[in-house]
Amino acid sequence: IVTEAGWLGIARHPEILNMMEQIVGPDIVLWTSTLFHKTPEIGPATPWHRDDVFYPIAPLATTTA
Repeated sequence: IVTEAGWLGIARHPEILNMMEQIVGPDIVLWTSTLFHKTPEIGPATPWHRDDVFYPIAPLATTTA
């Protein structure tokens, strides 16, 4: 497992944690972190969607930020 302190700092940022707590409650677990670099105006548009088909979590009580 590779861990970079900078990424954990982003995940633990108070504003992000406050927003996540409003959605999932106070028991927050960082399950994984992934960075998707999506260049603007290149490639197809992606409408709003859920990534649950990629992460086999049941029940789906998760979110991304």
